[in-house]
Amino acid sequence: MSELLKYKGYHGSVEYGLESKMLFGKVQFISQDIKYTGKTVNELIGAFEQAVDGYLQMCADTGVEPLVPASGMFNVRIDKALHRQIQIYAMEKGVTMNAAVERLLAQAIKTNA
Repeated sequence: MSELLKYKGYHGSVEYGLESKMLFGKVQFISQDIKYTGKTVNELIGAFEQAVDGYLQMCADTGVEPLVPASGMFNVRIDKALHRQIQIYAMEKGVTMNAAVERLLAQAIKTNA
């Protein structure tokens, strides 16, 4: 199981380079390529937080809206039969398909947490 660093709504990976004997990571879930390194876990955490702060400052300085880790939208291709089952589920529950999928995903995440 891998762990993610968390700071100001952003998440970062934690990896280890055998040759360099360095910890490194990348801010996850955004298209901007933001990387950081450290020799210790505390250094890596500090570098991650500095990278996020630097990114947010750069956005503020240039008037660019920072990328957010999750927009709330994603496309998923599923089997036609499953699609139909979700349509029926949504109709039976009196909700939209989006609301039905959100409810089902939330239940699955809670069950598997």
